[in-house]
Formats: sequence, C-alpha cells, structure tokens
Amino acid sequence: MKKRLYFAEKEEKAVIDYINEDSKEEKNRIYEQYLKEPFKIMIESILRRYPIHIGNHDIEDLEFYALAHLIEQMVKFDPNRITKSGKKTKAYSYCQTIVRNYFRDHSRKTYSDKKTNLN
Repeated sequence: MKKRLYFAEKEEKAVIDYINEDSKEEKNRIYEQYLKEPFKIMIESILRRYPIHIGNHDIEDLEFYALAHLIEQMVKFDPNRITKSGKKTKAYSYCQTIVRNYFRDHSRKTYSDKKTNLN
C-alpha cells in the first residue's frame, strides 16, 4: 500500500489558485477543500520535529498563530521563481519555511522573555 503524501500536486495547485483568487468566498472554499488539512499536518509535524520554546502558550494557540501567519505570508509565493538548482520553487517548501521561521522567531522571543523575567 502506497502512503499518500499530505502535500502533493493538488495542494501545490491549490496554493497558487488561492493566491490568484480575488473572491473571499472562493479563497475560503479552496482553503477548506484543499489546504486546511495539509497545513494542519505541516504545522503539527514541524512543531514536534524541532526544539521550540513555547513559553506560556498552549500548543493549540501556537498552532493557530502559525496557521494565521502562514496564510498571511503565503500570498507572497512566486511559483515562477527559479531556485539555484534551476528548478521552479515549490509551494510546499515555501510554506514550510514560513512555518519554521515563525516557530524559530517565537521560540527566540519567548526564551528571551523567560531570561528577562528570571532576572
């Protein structure tokens, strides 16, 4: 039995369709139908894979904030951008980078706050 990827060509296309869509209703439909579950899986797996200082936040809140940040930032994705290796960029990699950077920045800030409060 072949394992299904949670972010494949259908989701890549959905990100581009979401970015290019002007209608809020259509954006919501694309998100609900194609992106909601893959983004949830992506955020959860990144959160559990890397050491992240969560501070005084609940995991669910942190996942929600990461999702909001991802949706806000993913509209900057350029599917025609060529990487150093000569290939087109992938929405999957771009979205993962957004989430990892969000968690890294959050971790840095909460750890800094913790050190300040200990002093």
